[in-house]
Amino acid sequence: MARIYPQFLLPNTQHGEEQVYRQLENMPDEWVVFHNIWEHYKQKQHYVNYEADFIVLIPYMGIVVIEVKDWPHVRLKNGVWQSKGEKENSGWVSFSRKKTPLNQAFLNSRKLVTGLVKRGIIDSDSRNQPEIRSLAILTNSVPDNLNESETDTQISNKQRLSLTSLYI
Repeated sequence: MARIYPQFLLPNTQHGEEQVYRQLENMPDEWVVFHNIWEHYKQKQHYVNYEADFIVLIPYMGIVVIEVKDWPHVRLKNGVWQSKGEKENSGWVSFSRKKTPLNQAFLNSRKLVTGLVKRGIIDSDSRNQPEIRSLAILTNSVPDNLNESETDTQISNKQRLSLTSLYI
């Protein structure tokens, strides 16, 4: 069982993050998982703030930064992230490239590296840094083959993708 911090879920933890937390608990003993990490540091004249849903340290392999989204009606279709509007029968809307969950995880991983370098935890020479990867997990995602005209009720009745599929 992985070592996970904090060792309990906070009361306001979103359902999707709780699902991922429970799955990460089952990872190998030597893995270390940090949940809901807030970080800030000063870079030149401004402060950098970010929150990572999960940071996973995997010995001899590297670090994975995970962004979890539990939004209803989210999918990746033909390489484009989309969400269905909140109103009944609203259409699918594409995310801007900068706002995608995977890009959010990637930006957080870059900010993590900068913060670790600033604190002297890792070397500033990128050749000496651990491998760092980013991952987005959509815990409430739907299959990408949904018909554009399907109603929200029809979508809700369809089989949701399982968390273990790690729909990225």
